[in-house]
Amino acid sequence: MSNRMKSLLSFLVVSLLCSAVAIADPPADPPGDEGPPADQPAEGPPQHPPRLPGQTHLSEGPPHAGRPSRQPLTEEQKAELLKFIQDHLPHRYEDFVKLSETKPRVYQFVMMRMWDWYQQWKVMSAEAQEASITEHDLRMEAFMVLRRWRETEDPDEKAQLKAELRDALGRHFDAEQRLREIQLAELEERIEQVRQELQQRAEDRDAIVTDHMERMLQFRPRHRGRAPEGETPADAPPSDAPPTDAPPEAPPAEPPPAEPPPDEGQAD
Repeated sequence: MSNRMKSLLSFLVVSLLCSAVAIADPPADPPGDEGPPADQPAEGPPQHPPRLPGQTHLSEGPPHAGRPSRQPLTEEQKAELLKFIQDHLPHRYEDFVKLSETKPRVYQFVMMRMWDWYQQWKVMSAEAQEASITEHDLRMEAFMVLRRWRETEDPDEKAQLKAELRDALGRHFDAEQRLREIQLAELEERIEQVRQELQQRAEDRDAIVTDHMERMLQFRPRHRGRAPEGETPADAPPSDAPPTDAPPEAPPAEPPPAEPPPDEGQAD
């Protein structure tokens, strides 16, 4: 199997595992900032039972990205993300500005999670991008209603906010369902394309095998300092010997002759 086919099959396996996963990240409160401690049951909707791989619940955060990056966003990243919000979610822009002034710690956490979603949004198709923005907007709306439900102590207001939360979650479900349908259609189209390529490869089996054999037979390993058959010395790999056009090294200088011993008959 060629490297190209292996890459395509690997892409399909990863896509199948991720196709059922939600794309948007919820602007959840950072741990320890609000709400009860982790070891106490939270108020509000009941906890969900254990989910199967690929399943996700709105109240549990993003299953595809896990925790947001611990590295704070740079000023350039913040500016880019705020520009995106202003262009695509203008009715949420003032909420982000207000959050940065009133709860900077929550704001940092929300921006990091939204940045993760934004990076995935940029590589989607145009149709999926539009559906993902709608889904993400409704997800933020649901969490805003949930925060108001947590903050109030009025039983009547809690009951009203609970009804609003159910309505927001219903609309979010519909938007998320639409996004998954788009992703599934794109995945099916890609699978069909790979299936046709695989079928064509099976039809070209003899030609592919022959071509592979010819390339193997024509391969000649290069040996250092020796040119293979049919290859001129100029094409041979360089050896350790100096180039032929280099001037020859000068012979070592001969040592000067020793002085003759003094004549025995010569007086000192």
